[in-house]
Amino acid sequence: MSEAQNFRPVTSYIPHRAPMLLVDRIIEITREKITSELTIKEDNIFFDSGLLIEPGLIEHMAQTSALHAGYWYKDEDKDAPVGFIGLIRDLKIYALPAAGSVIFTRSELTQRVLNANLSCGKVFCKDRLLAQCEMRIFEIWERKT
Repeated sequence: MSEAQNFRPVTSYIPHRAPMLLVDRIIEITREKITSELTIKEDNIFFDSGLLIEPGLIEHMAQTSALHAGYWYKDEDKDAPVGFIGLIRDLKIYALPAAGSVIFTRSELTQRVLNANLSCGKVFCKDRLLAQCEMRIFEIWERKT
């Protein structure tokens, strides 16, 4: 497991930028798991009626998975591929976080086949489970000309 203070900014590992960046930092990471954090702000693109809405929770889980892959590609001094959500299964959303809340996602890589990663993600605010799902992310390498 890595120490949080040793991580580069998340934008070193994933291509997302504001206003679509929905991860603030890595809390911990191993080859199989990652925990990320996001502080909910009112200027978030998925913020509505005082809450981070459902697509924001889903995108936060997806970016956490992308961050996990990107970290290890960068660790091996390789360019990370672009990732696309291919499947979301068993999505359950129990509650939506309000502005000022700090949420964190735990994502576990459960299977890797060719260019597809299957991960299970859970979003928490303090000890309360907000959302969970399984997600299949496909990696596509861009051609260099």
